[in-house]
Amino acid sequence: MAIILATIPFGLAWQQRLDLAWLFRLRGALTPPSDVVIVAMDKESADALDLPTNPTEWPRALHARLIDTLTASGAQLIAFDVNFAGRRDDAEDRLAFADAMSRSRRVLLLEQLEHRQKVVATGDAQSGLSLEERRLPLPMFAEAALGTAPFPLPRWPSRVDRFWTFLDRYGESPTLPVFAVQLAAGNVVEALPNLETDRPRDLPETSHTPVVESLPSPAVARAQALRIQLQGSSVDSMLRNGSEKPNLQALLHLFAGPDARYLNFYGPAGTIRTISYHRLITEDREALISLAGKYVFVGYDELQGPSKVDTFDTVFAGRNGVEMSGVEIAATAFANLRADQTLKRPDLIVAVAVILGLAIIGAVLICCMPVAVGVPATVAFGLSYLVLACLIFAHHNLWLPLAVPLVIELPLVVVFGVLAQYLRARRRREAMQHVVGYYVPKEVVHEMADHAVNPLAVRETTYAVCLALDAENFTSLSEALPPEEMATFLNDYLAAIDEPLARHDVDFKEFHADSVMCAWMSSDIDVVVRARACQAALDVIDAVAAFNTKRSVRLGVRLGLHAGLVFLGNVGAGGQFSFRILGDIVNTASRVEGLNKYVGTRLLASEEVVADVEGLLTRPLGQFRLKGKKAALGIVEIIADARHAGDEQLLLCQRFTAALDAFRAGHRRQAAALFTDVLQGFPDDGPARFYLDRCRGQWGGDTASRDTDPVILLDKK
Repeated sequence: MAIILATIPFGLAWQQRLDLAWLFRLRGALTPPSDVVIVAMDKESADALDLPTNPTEWPRALHARLIDTLTASGAQLIAFDVNFAGRRDDAEDRLAFADAMSRSRRVLLLEQLEHRQKVVATGDAQSGLSLEERRLPLPMFAEAALGTAPFPLPRWPSRVDRFWTFLDRYGESPTLPVFAVQLAAGNVVEALPNLETDRPRDLPETSHTPVVESLPSPAVARAQALRIQLQGSSVDSMLRNGSEKPNLQALLHLFAGPDARYLNFYGPAGTIRTISYHRLITEDREALISLAGKYVFVGYDELQGPSKVDTFDTVFAGRNGVEMSGVEIAATAFANLRADQTLKRPDLIVAVAVILGLAIIGAVLICCMPVAVGVPATVAFGLSYLVLACLIFAHHNLWLPLAVPLVIELPLVVVFGVLAQYLRARRRREAMQHVVGYYVPKEVVHEMADHAVNPLAVRETTYAVCLALDAENFTSLSEALPPEEMATFLNDYLAAIDEPLARHDVDFKEFHADSVMCAWMSSDIDVVVRARACQAALDVIDAVAAFNTKRSVRLGVRLGLHAGLVFLGNVGAGGQFSFRILGDIVNTASRVEGLNKYVGTRLLASEEVVADVEGLLTRPLGQFRLKGKKAALGIVEIIADARHAGDEQLLLCQRFTAALDAFRAGHRRQAAALFTDVLQGFPDDGPARFYLDRCRGQWGGDTASRDTDPVILLDKK
């Protein structure tokens, strides 16, 4: 299956997408060539030069100034990845641009390829015809430039991994990077006196430059001539002490290689040195000095914003979210071709041999060793192959298959190998059981074979945040509904509660009719776990509210939170056990939940739960000694997520806290007045009503009580 996937078009495309993403990520960014520079037509330049944001509207006279500046600075080549097909500016600007190119004698222009649909009548029916139109620069620009060439980019389905070197549909016309490489290597071609070729039929006619005259002719003829001379001793002796042989070798591979090449990206967008357009127009001395001997590509390149003008998804785009501009891809292709560093993919036969060899080695490892050794050995083998493939990719630009062997093949080898080991062990166990069964009872044999474990041995004491939930008015509701309808309603209610619990990764849930006890576990006190439990409780309230909007019968919910050490394990006897959570923390969480009934709230928690938890709007409700407890417990109400809290909620917390402070200080009369003030603004506030009743009960009419104990004793659940 792996071999089939590695040979069909879909599998090849899927493998390409994953392989290159992994290889480039593991290899990381490279140092880009120092002699390749991008001049960015970006928003920064538009702002600095007071130009339109759209670079296509910039005056061509400004481009003429740029060409003069680059030429004076010693740039070797100037390639524009810009469309100059329209007559949008005045004749003077166009003439200035053409004159600058004529003076420079080193400018290349882009030919734009446009796709459009045309409806064609065929009999009684109509069909769509896809047409490709080649839009050349204005004739005066094409004549003034050193040449023009297209640069279309293939995408599958959206990411750019390759580029074309020659376009067969246009008579083996070279693309812009290839044209640039040919011109950059003009001195190499001139060094070959025996190279006999006609004028290139795939290069545009120009009116000047002996460099163009010396370029090789058709792609095949040039490749053959260069190959013959490179293999000859005359070329070796000619270039033995020179530095041009690598350039000649790169030209040979360029002309003799395939028409589509894989890009060897140096890194994410902006890796190749980029200079803003305006710095050269304003003659930034530092930028100008560094351009001597450089190959300059000019085009749209916006690294600081979300611009989608001439940008493409690449293997590096996912890291910072910035897509790569077409001009940087063109510069990358040029640098790759010039240094002969485009990625090489092995032939299909070699790739199949690699995949088959990996499968055989993996099968030997997993099948000839115990599972405990074979599985780690196979994994280690896969990792070793990954490291080897990355090293070969980094040092030789050779791309070995990764996705199919590591994602499909070796995992399947492990699965089937372990399955084979299991079936073999099972047959051995059955044979052993059959033989031993002659001597001992079958029940004992099965126990020995299955290694039965004592259920009571499964137990653990751990830190947990417990959340107790109870439905409001469940008793009256159960009286009003038939049993089957009540069961259906309750199941839907519990399902609504369970969704936010599961979303916040609850570790334990225990359902008892209309109540739920759940917990989030941690090996130690953890504020993250407590925050998760608090947020889950708030979401449960929202879920119940949403549930009630869809029902004619409504059921509320009360929640209580507490944290500490709990026991988790099997409890039972007589062969029947249940997995339970036990401990004082569990009971206290239930008591905190029950406190909601007396103070008129929905969600209460102990102070330990909300300590250091950020992002919550809470208010303290004081100290309570709950039924059956000796120690008082600080209780807080969790009102809302702080991000969504309203002004009224904030005001309520502020005014209630002031009243509670007075109550704690023993100023019952002042506290009563403050709680009364709270109720005037918030008549439905349960805690304020609760404390106001406490204050009035302790006054004894108009006389304040001497009892100033702020701890409230509750003798009911």
